[in-house]
Amino acid sequence: MITREGNGLVRVTGTAAIYCGMWVKCKARSNHICKLSGKAIIPGDEIYRPITNSVQRGHRVLAAKMEFYL
Repeated sequence: MITREGNGLVRVTGTAAIYCGMWVKCKARSNHICKLSGKAIIPGDEIYRPITNSVQRGHRVLAAKMEFYL
C-alpha cells in the first residue's frame, strides 16, 4: 500500500516489491533502473528514493509509476 504523507513524501507498506518505509520525491542525478517497472531512469527524471541508510538506499522508482498507486 502506498499513501501520501506530505508534499513529496509517500509511505510504502505491506509489499515485497520495493522497500517499505518513507520515500521522497526528487530529480534523478544519475542513471538508474526503476525498481517497479524496470525502465531506465536518466538524470532529470522525477523519481522517488527511499529515506534510509540500509542497502536499499540506492533504489529508485519513477515518480509516475509510484503515483499511479496513490
